[in-house]
Amino acid sequence: NQQATWNPCASLNASGACVSGGGNSLASMLLGLPVGSGRQLGNAGVNLRDRIAGIYAQDSWKVSNKIQLNYGLRWDYTAPVTEANNRLSGFDIWTNQWYIPKGDTDTPTGPLPPGVIISPRNTITHPDYTNFSPRIGFDYLVLPKTLVRGGIGVFFDNWSGAFQAAQNARGAWPSGASQNVNNLNIAGITPGATAQNPFGTLQPLEPTTPFPAGGGFLDTRWKDAYSWQWNLEVQQQLSNSSVFSVAYVGSSTSRGPIQVPFNVSTVLGPTQVLPFPNMSQFNMIQSISHMNYNAFQSKYERRYTNGLAVTGAFTWSHAIDAGCEDYWEGCNIQNPYNLRSNRSNSSLDVPVVFTASALYELPFGKGKKFATEGPASWLLGGWQLNGIFSTRSGTPFTVNINFDNANANGGNQRPNQIGNPKGPQTLKEWFNTSAFAVAPQYTYGNTGRNSLRGPRYTDLDTSLFRSFRLPRGSSLESRFEFFNVLNHPQFGNPDGTFEDATFGQIQYITGNPRELQLGLKYIF
Repeated sequence: NQQATWNPCASLNASGACVSGGGNSLASMLLGLPVGSGRQLGNAGVNLRDRIAGIYAQDSWKVSNKIQLNYGLRWDYTAPVTEANNRLSGFDIWTNQWYIPKGDTDTPTGPLPPGVIISPRNTITHPDYTNFSPRIGFDYLVLPKTLVRGGIGVFFDNWSGAFQAAQNARGAWPSGASQNVNNLNIAGITPGATAQNPFGTLQPLEPTTPFPAGGGFLDTRWKDAYSWQWNLEVQQQLSNSSVFSVAYVGSSTSRGPIQVPFNVSTVLGPTQVLPFPNMSQFNMIQSISHMNYNAFQSKYERRYTNGLAVTGAFTWSHAIDAGCEDYWEGCNIQNPYNLRSNRSNSSLDVPVVFTASALYELPFGKGKKFATEGPASWLLGGWQLNGIFSTRSGTPFTVNINFDNANANGGNQRPNQIGNPKGPQTLKEWFNTSAFAVAPQYTYGNTGRNSLRGPRYTDLDTSLFRSFRLPRGSSLESRFEFFNVLNHPQFGNPDGTFEDATFGQIQYITGNPRELQLGLKYIF
């Protein structure tokens, strides 16, 4: 499994080596000038297995004609993830040892290298028998048309987190290893590498020891994440066909998964002090994150009456975490020794969301108010108009630097904020780029994580249906559907890397332009 990255040369010297950056990466690819290449040696496959069991008890109590309680208790057991051939080796930060699971079919014969042990288990993590989930809810009919309901409970992530994280063990020593070459075709360093043979004379041989190792590992003290979730809602019936409700919804999640950079220098300065000198920089997925969400939610619903149905919903919310959510993609932790300094807006935080939809059957044709018979009924009857409008806040993003200014050996570093970042919000300058500067050397920047927000999302979809009645109760429906009917562009977030020439500029569109879709639907 081999892949190459291509160096975007701006110019070449007489030997054909890159002498400066910039240029066009496609042109470099056509010239066959890779800047680096990597390949996976050995066996990178896994066959993961898991076992989950749960029991629960619940009850309902009708306290009175107006009040009802629902309560219960659940217990879940999720066994540690295993692999069919016990290929789940990795590094243990608590013992500073490389472990090979008991029964690993790739265990080397003969003496093990220094710092490598055989684990007494065939799993990475330990079993946990304490996943208890109490829950309680209530309904209170305050007035004949006014209902108050609420509830609170604990919910565990019994499988997805651990199962996803365990995949990081695949392809690790002794089952396999990664082999990489970098700084290719750089003038005065490593000129002459080709796309056909970027590795030169380097042989695809697995090393005899895992050290020094990098990559990603799962913490041996991993535990399932759990979340307290609660809500309180007031619902008011406005008429026989319409209801309005307001609610407070919240959650607090503990032991959330977070990918933390490790082997980061404990002292910032010209000389690095690494806590794991036998390792290179690596990442560890740990269950130590805390996340919370609070929201005001409101909803209006008019059920289908006289050919019209309407729904509208508004949410005002805030989600906070320490980073690396969404299965740890796009992690941006700066200082792993102070995770609280990374706590800010979640990348999934969308404070304001408004959505409205409507369905309207035109009042023409058989059984309707107008044009109930004759040619007018055939021409005008059976039409239905639909629409969905949605708008929401933009997503947050982080201004970062793409080099190790602090000499920390890891982490995603940020510049200093020296002014007001509010900008003109144009495609060429979404925020004030002059409000940032590189921090003094050997220091972390003071810019907050996810402190800026990208463009708002707005969309209107409409459709027009025509239904034709057919014999034996069947019907044929023609559908004219318009997506993004206003052709409103949905812009992505701007470039947040400080040293890029396009810093602060919006470079791409995330949504589709206006689309028309025609279709037929036969109902029988």
